Amino acid sequence: MKTAGTSIIRCTCLALALVASLVHSALLPSPARIECPALPSSHQQVQWTALKLRGGGPKEEPLLCRLKKGGMQFEVMCLPGMVDKYREGVASMEEVLVSMEMFKDCKTGDRPSTADIEKAFGHSDMGKCIEEVLSKGEFQLSAAERKKKVDDKTKQIITYICGNFMEGGTNKPIPAARVENGIQSIKGLKIDPFRSTDTQALEIVKKLKEMFPIVKNEISATVTIPISLAGAGILHSICTVHKESYTDESMICDVGFLSGDHERFVAEMTKATKGQFELKFNDMPAPQMEAEEGKGKKGGKGKKGK
Repeated sequence: MKTAGTSIIRCTCLALALVASLVHSALLPSPARIECPALPSSHQQVQWTALKLRGGGPKEEPLLCRLKKGGMQFEVMCLPGMVDKYREGVASMEEVLVSMEMFKDCKTGDRPSTADIEKAFGHSDMGKCIEEVLSKGEFQLSAAERKKKVDDKTKQIITYICGNFMEGGTNKPIPAARVENGIQSIKGLKIDPFRSTDTQALEIVKKLKEMFPIVKNEISATVTIPISLAGAGILHSICTVHKESYTDESMICDVGFLSGDHERFVAEMTKATKGQFELKFNDMPAPQMEAEEGKGKKGGKGKKGK
């Protein structure tokens, strides 16, 4: 009887302990669920988890990379700060993507059909399609990334303006601080980190002229090219042509281009004419450049093919 009673007591205690455990578990809050909009690999899930554990929020949300192709838009979800690293060759596709999936609209989860993919890309290899989206598509930036890119682009614009323009009247270099202060005082100005430096700089110069005198630091030169190349429109595409004259063998042009464009001008002329041109600087010393052996020459007539 004592043994039977002891067994009953033990069973009762175990049952009560089990019930208490179940009740306790029910009262505890369930573990926080880390949501992921697509099914990632184990490597990507670790990264996604790390992002959420750091606090989540807009700074940690995935960013979209979009490519418009064949009349459709294709999107992939990327981890913050990784698209640039992929394009620089320091991050793999798996390290960049939240999932190896492509969407028409990530927010709705709408995926392109195989027919859509083949129509736009000419094939249905998902890996190659995603690679093209990552390589060529426009991608969102986190607040920190955008600020850095805008700051970098602003510095490039200031450098461009200081190198290609002078103070009007004195023809002295414009201090970088003066240009920077001028840019900061332009109301409504937004520096686009993806637009070309040259284009934005020239737009900003128009505004700066309202604040202080500013003129182009332009190189005046005479270019001579074979008459056979005269109809190619080479010069008009890379500089300002002020005057043209012709001989039986040559076209002679008085041209002007910004001082900062000197090396680009010479490089493009060399490519377009295969070195068949002469460049003479007017009323000013030519920028110092060493002529490559067999491709150019120094002297009163400037350089040929360099």
